[in-house]
Amino acid sequence: MNLPGQDGIGLIRQFKDQNPWVRVLIHTMHPEDQLGIRSLRAGVDGYLTKDRPVAELFDAVARLREGRRYISTSLGERLAHYVTSKAEGRDGVDLLSDREYQILRLLTAGKSPTQIADELTLSIKTISTYRSKILEKLDLATTADLIRFGISHNVQ
Repeated sequence: MNLPGQDGIGLIRQFKDQNPWVRVLIHTMHPEDQLGIRSLRAGVDGYLTKDRPVAELFDAVARLREGRRYISTSLGERLAHYVTSKAEGRDGVDLLSDREYQILRLLTAGKSPTQIADELTLSIKTISTYRSKILEKLDLATTADLIRFGISHNVQ
């Protein structure tokens, strides 16, 4: 999910656009509360964290082979909440676009705007614009506030 220049979500979306018949299961260390819904929106057919029992991985693969989808019960509950909640009632992280989330993740990891611009091959001005949009959406004032928010919301 963490790739230089492009995040995994963008890569998934691009891959599924070109190969819609291919079944994709994400098996990741990233918590489902942060990337599960984003991955589903990008087109994955299943999302499973690596802390789950191996038997669950086999079950997920079997479901995808049958043409079905796989999500955990907890991700299903989060998805139901996401779909039925009003935007103002959602967790702040859910309000961010995929690119905004990616930049928040990199800021939380301690990267400077210049480092982020280099890594994503964007201009520093573009990164600053995204940073401003994130601050506004999350009702925060400073980069330090963003980093604290990212840490407290387990943004990885």
